[in-house]
Amino acid sequence: MNSDDKMTEDIKKLIAYLKYLNIPIDVNNSKDRFKLQKIAFLIKSMGIRLKYEFDLYLYGVYSQELYIESFEFKNDFIELKSDYQINEDERIILEKLKENLTEDNRILEATTTIIYKDLVYEDIDKVINEIKEIKPHLSEDEILEGINLAKRLLFKEEYLTDEIKKELELWDNID
Repeated sequence: MNSDDKMTEDIKKLIAYLKYLNIPIDVNNSKDRFKLQKIAFLIKSMGIRLKYEFDLYLYGVYSQELYIESFEFKNDFIELKSDYQINEDERIILEKLKENLTEDNRILEATTTIIYKDLVYEDIDKVINEIKEIKPHLSEDEILEGINLAKRLLFKEEYLTDEIKKELELWDNID
């Protein structure tokens, strides 16, 4: 039986997204499994529908279902084999992720934890304290980078009111 026959739509989508991002995943490698979990969570957080439910574990967000399915279709993840066609809305989100994605797993861990805990727009000291409490191995700088990355990934143009646009223009024109 061909693996495509029982592959779920969400696995096809996720593999197509990884192909777009040019990130092959070897599920036998723990760093790749870590990255897969974080990228899938970010994609979902940025507005692309995926069925996976995430919980917070030792190294950040984790979906048991995604973990199981990734092993079931491990060759497809390595070869980035999917017949799913990415639509324009998905492409825009993936392009934003591609432009901002970091190779640093600790910053990915900080970013996804901040988003999961819904702390993106909270006071910086509150975010640092809450994240340090559950992730003492992360530095303040990593948490700050995580906050900034979360804001860049989740920001939507429609958040820009005319008042904010004018203020940004004033800041841009200060020289």
